[in-house]
Amino acid sequence: HGVPPEQVAPFVVQARRNGVLNEYAHLRRSVRPEAVLRSPVAATPLRALDLPPRSVGAVALVLATEAAVRRLARRAAWIEGIGWAVESYHLGSIDLASLPALEAAARRAYQMAGVRRPGRDISAAEVHDLTSYHGLMACEALGFARPGMGARLFENGAADINGRLPLNPSGGVLCTNLHSGSGLVRAAEAALQVTGRAGRHQVRDARRVLAHGTSAISGAAAQSHCVVILRRE
Repeated sequence: HGVPPEQVAPFVVQARRNGVLNEYAHLRRSVRPEAVLRSPVAATPLRALDLPPRSVGAVALVLATEAAVRRLARRAAWIEGIGWAVESYHLGSIDLASLPALEAAARRAYQMAGVRRPGRDISAAEVHDLTSYHGLMACEALGFARPGMGARLFENGAADINGRLPLNPSGGVLCTNLHSGSGLVRAAEAALQVTGRAGRHQVRDARRVLAHGTSAISGAAAQSHCVVILRRE
C-alpha cells in the first residue's frame, strides 16, 4: 500500500502512551516518533520499536453459564459474538499485505453480535499487534479503516483512549507480549473494559469491546485469527 514508516510510527507512540497507564504493562515508558524511526533495524521495514518485548506473565479467564454468573458475579462480561478462521500455512500462498483470515473471523463475530457498522457499533478494540504493521492491518481487516488507510486512525486522534474508536487502550502486545498468551490478554482486557475495571486506561462508556487474538503457531504470517465481542449487561 506504500505506507511510509512515518505514518506507522504513531501506532507505536500511542501504544506506548497507553501502556504508561496500564499497571500490568511490561513497557511503561512513552516514546516519540523520532525514536521509533531511529531505532535499530530488525528486518526492513521493521525497527526495534515496531516489535513487541519478550514478557513473562500469566492470564486467566473464567467462563460460566448465565445462571452461574448471575449467582456468583456482581459484574461480568457477556460474550456476544465469536469468530475464528485460518488460511493456508504455506508461506508462499500468503498475501503479507492483508489479513483475510481475520476478515473472515470478524464477519462471523459481527454477524453473531449484530454488528453492522464496526467503526460505530464497537466502543473499543484490543487487537493483536504482532508488529506495528500487523496492528494497522488488523484495523483494516476488522473494518475500522479501508485497506491501506489504517494509519490515518492514529493521525487524527480517532484511536486515542478518548477518541471515537479507542484501539489497544492497554498498550497492546507492543507493551506486553506473553507470546502464546497475548491473544487471551486481549480478551481479558476487553472484559475489564466492559465491566469498568480497567483502571487508568478505562475507556469511557465501554459498552461493547472487541478482542482479537492470533494463534501462537501462526508465526509472522499470522494465518490464524479469532475475534470475540464482549458487552456490558
